[in-house]
Amino acid sequence: MSAPRTPVLFIHGLWLHASSWGNWVTLFGDAGCNAFAPGWPGEPDTVADARAHPELVADKGIDDLVAHFTSIIEALPAAPIMIGH
Repeated sequence: MSAPRTPVLFIHGLWLHASSWGNWVTLFGDAGCNAFAPGWPGEPDTVADARAHPELVADKGIDDLVAHFTSIIEALPAAPIMIGH
């Protein structure tokens, strides 16, 4: 039986996209972590879609972000290491 992989949650800052963490997610994943970078609530899957539809993330406040990421964290099997900017 192998040990559970440590969850590592990357959170991007304003004016960026979750894909900006791609290289870091790969690096941490290759090191044995369960690394992932979910987008903000409503954020499209690609940068192109996010640029084409900025209204999808408009009017999101800190309470929306906290609730979104809290629900992600609560679904994890263990407390994650969190990395953000």
